[in-house]
Amino acid sequence: MMMNYYQLSSKSPNPETPDKTWFEEAKRTILCKGCSSARVTGQPVDVVLQTKPDRSALNFVHGVHVNIAAVSLLEALFPEGAENVLGLGRVYGPDRTMAAEFRTIMKQDRIIVRGNERSTFRVCPECHRIWYSAIGKRYILKQDIGAAAVFESQSGNLVVAEPIAQRVIGGKWRNLVVQKLEVRDEPVDGLNVPG
Repeated sequence: MMMNYYQLSSKSPNPETPDKTWFEEAKRTILCKGCSSARVTGQPVDVVLQTKPDRSALNFVHGVHVNIAAVSLLEALFPEGAENVLGLGRVYGPDRTMAAEFRTIMKQDRIIVRGNERSTFRVCPECHRIWYSAIGKRYILKQDIGAAAVFESQSGNLVVAEPIAQRVIGGKWRNLVVQKLEVRDEPVDGLNVPG
């Protein structure tokens, strides 16, 4: 029997804003020149913000495509140690003091959360990252799962197997959305998304 998967995302109305000086340096060093996403190198990304993190369990840094998670959420999801599952970077506030209760998160195992026939995608000409905009009911393809239990979606959200998601479902997590994803054999979007 196929395991169920869930997408963890943020409903925060306030994405984090990167510090301008940090962002200019990051554009020269760690961000793709084509889409501004962090290059997937296996190395965690540290980020400096213009303000302190907004206290959401999961959020993203606007214009940089890096997600930030509360350490408490990571500890609940991965009691064996989030550092054994994800690449974790540091988050700094405007005074360059580390916000110890937050970490940036990255995962080299990626999966595309797909949608219906109104969905679209593009491929960054620089780093070849797939930018898929899912419209309608979200799902993943069985062929994309393999043996992994944790993925990063094309938008930087976490996609986790049900036993992991159960650790936070029903909890009091600020601005956290936990959405069950259908696992399908074939796409319904009609798109020829590169694999």
